[in-house]
Amino acid sequence: MSILVTGGAGFLGSHLVDHFVAERERVVVIDNLLTGSLSNLESAIYHLASPASPEAYSQNPWMTLAVNGAATMLLIDIAVEQSALMFFASTSEIYGDPLVHPQSERYFGNVNSIGPRACYDEGKRFGEAAISVAMAGRGLNGRIMRVFNCYGPRMDLGDGRVIPAFLSALRAGTPLPIHGDGTQTRSLTYVDDLIRGMLALTAHPCPEAMPVNLGSEEERTIIELARELCEVAGREFRVAFLPARREDPQRRRPDITLARGIGWEPRVPLREGLAKTWAWAEENALVFV
Repeated sequence: MSILVTGGAGFLGSHLVDHFVAERERVVVIDNLLTGSLSNLESAIYHLASPASPEAYSQNPWMTLAVNGAATMLLIDIAVEQSALMFFASTSEIYGDPLVHPQSERYFGNVNSIGPRACYDEGKRFGEAAISVAMAGRGLNGRIMRVFNCYGPRMDLGDGRVIPAFLSALRAGTPLPIHGDGTQTRSLTYVDDLIRGMLALTAHPCPEAMPVNLGSEEERTIIELARELCEVAGREFRVAFLPARREDPQRRRPDITLARGIGWEPRVPLREGLAKTWAWAEENALVFV
């Protein structure tokens, strides 16, 4: 089988590529669709390319919209032409600052379409719409996953998300940065669990464009995450409170009923995942230079 992975050199994409290479599949990796070649025949397309942290997409808002909008439509055209499966990586950010908790796939979200996160939130919502339209009217074999705060080895330690920011601070011996009062919650999903979820969703027949939440139900406050990571690393618990980010979601936890229906649920407990991620950070000190 031939597989195309956009964003295949990134955090999530590189783990997915590792899996397919281990299975001896033929993998084509594209990091920038504006310069990449799409001349090969694909039987599966995994569209993972997009900035995913507030710092990254706020600095590249137009590119974020383009990769989730125009690039998604281009890949759909190729998938339909080649009768390939099209897998779209969406996000829990499409729920915005949710008024429903936990968030199920039936919840339409609470998103500001012109707010500071709009390029990412609405870009992903557009991508989901494009997949659903192509499935309904063009015969696309599509899948949509909504990722809840994936973490693990190979994260970009400078991207500003909570776990990379904490790891960087621990390595530097500085207080862990917390935006706001730290009572906002997240549900972190270890990367190995997410890859298993992607493969389970890929294998599951999907006659309708039903997004599926892939995430952990271990909801923790940011302060709790900071304390637990300090314990894992054997470091003193020290935090520095920073101004809250605009429109930062206050609660985040998935309803994974649909995911359980396709035989998936997360296996890696938070503490174990944090320990593995910290061990990777310790072994790769040069990424902090």
